[in-house]
Amino acid sequence: DLGRLEVSGPGAFSERMAARTSGEASVLGGIAGIGLLLLLILAYRSLSLPLLGALPLASGAIAGLATCTALFGEVHGITLAFGFTLLGVAQDYPVHLFSHRRPGERGIDTARAIWPTLAAGVGSSCLAYLVFLFAGVDGLRQLAAFTVAGLLVAALSTRFLLPALLPAAKLDLAETRPPHWVQRRLLSRHLPRWTSLALAFFCVAMILRPHAWWQDDLGALTPVPKPLIDRDRELRSELAAPDVRWLLVQHGQDIDAVLGASERLASPLDALVKDGAIDSYDLAARYLPSTATQRARQQALPDAETLRASLSQAMTDLPFKPGAFDPFLDSVQRARSLPPLQPADLADTPLALRIDGLLHVPDSAGDDALALISLSGVHDPQALAAFAEQHEGLMLLDLKATAESLASAWRGRVLTMMALAGLLLAAGVTLALRS
Repeated sequence: DLGRLEVSGPGAFSERMAARTSGEASVLGGIAGIGLLLLLILAYRSLSLPLLGALPLASGAIAGLATCTALFGEVHGITLAFGFTLLGVAQDYPVHLFSHRRPGERGIDTARAIWPTLAAGVGSSCLAYLVFLFAGVDGLRQLAAFTVAGLLVAALSTRFLLPALLPAAKLDLAETRPPHWVQRRLLSRHLPRWTSLALAFFCVAMILRPHAWWQDDLGALTPVPKPLIDRDRELRSELAAPDVRWLLVQHGQDIDAVLGASERLASPLDALVKDGAIDSYDLAARYLPSTATQRARQQALPDAETLRASLSQAMTDLPFKPGAFDPFLDSVQRARSLPPLQPADLADTPLALRIDGLLHVPDSAGDDALALISLSGVHDPQALAAFAEQHEGLMLLDLKATAESLASAWRGRVLTMMALAGLLLAAGVTLALRS
């Protein structure tokens, strides 16, 4: 029995959630698309108009993708997910065109008549979304570029391209009454007067509620089922895999400095393991010693005469041929004069997989080099924090707290951008309507 193979970890969770999200989005998007198509067919008593109405939306999507690719070189999946949602506003543009047509009126004349109002709405929306180009978050910048380009092209497509493709209007939709059941169940009903008071009371209660407005615990927002998370934690404990939350980071002027500092941390870290604060650790200096350590080990190698004499004494009364160990002697002497190993020397080797994840080479002069010390089985974070404070350049990094603080900072920035977008939107509408 070979047992059962289990795949776990952040990568596996991401793949599983991506497949789940893609499946749900496809199903819900299909349902929404079919519903919209049926609604438009029912409203316009035509099959061709809803199909033609997809042209501005499709052209806008292509324009958004092309713009993001040209500006950023790639398009994030989250940009596509939210971008197509925001671009759904463009579906209203052909609806406005269809709804304002009159029998005998050319499509180009209808488009020209509604264009000032349509352009005002499109311009206001683009002005609001344009603010997110300056949000400082790549995803929001891509979202802004995708949405603004898509809305502009969709509006221009509605104005200049779609009217030439429209068939002659046969119905005056302004005089077409909706079905009787729609009038009876929806249009003839009015909300009670107390609804406004109830809504105002609800808003005040939400503002004054004692609990926090936002959920900062990202773990509570994960869509990964709890049994999978518990199983991942169990497997990590059994396999002594690195902890996904806690990490020690050693700063230094260059790679050799952080390697030397990491070497000096080995004995204190062994003491933490002995005390039960952590189960184990891993550091780059274990695979790539500092230059000083490599030089010391080279100097510890005996010279040729000493090594030859030691070998001759060791081979006494042994059936080895003379010269059998000459290649070994040559290798030792060559090792005494080799230059110290550098991270680049380990490229395309099995050790590179370890080194690359534990060392960060500075991108430019003046930046610190970083050596990461991965931890397994963290039981006493307070002891680790005290340990980090005792060593210069060493920092205990809580990845969970860091991610939550980044999310909180991004949220504040996004809210600021949204407030500014709201002001610009109001200003745009005011200027367009002169009211």
